[in-house]
Amino acid sequence: MKKYSAQFGRMAAVGVLGIAAVSCGNNAGLDPEYDRFKAMPDMCSLLSEQIVTDTLGGQPEVKPSGGGQVGSCAWSYTNNELTPDGSYHRIISLNGSLFRGDGSTSGADKAFHELERIQRDSPTKLEQSPGIGERAIKGQTRKTVDYIIVIGNLNLQLSYENVDLRAENQTAPPPQTNQQAQALASEIAKKVSGS
Repeated sequence: MKKYSAQFGRMAAVGVLGIAAVSCGNNAGLDPEYDRFKAMPDMCSLLSEQIVTDTLGGQPEVKPSGGGQVGSCAWSYTNNELTPDGSYHRIISLNGSLFRGDGSTSGADKAFHELERIQRDSPTKLEQSPGIGERAIKGQTRKTVDYIIVIGNLNLQLSYENVDLRAENQTAPPPQTNQQAQALASEIAKKVSGS
């Protein structure tokens, strides 16, 4: 779908021992029971209907999927008529992975190091995006603005695709795309943090 979105959907747990609560020779803080999230949140519930409709410009088609330690939701809308925003095709994709502690590495460390791996391996430049979740990075292709957000042991990948159907060779998303994607990422992070 995008240059590096495939990496977002297929995340591998890369664990490096980080913050650990170790006492009396055990690894208590690294066990799954200490993970902040025990189950994957419903991805489709992390964005309000209002912000999705406002962003896409119309009533979207919604496609949830996943189960267990992965989940996703996609909202899409196409406007073929000429409007002040032009004619366009827009998709919001949200993918999540839940990382669990295993006694040697905490779930939070796994989620954090997965973000680092994606940033290191991505062919597209990914920059820090402070103020969203516990840690977030942001990237852009010629059609999308993408965020990877870490909150506790949860890793979330947001991709907002905004295609101008009139443009033969779109080199970057329309100007409002960055602001819209940031608003989406902020709402997701706030919703998850409050859960």
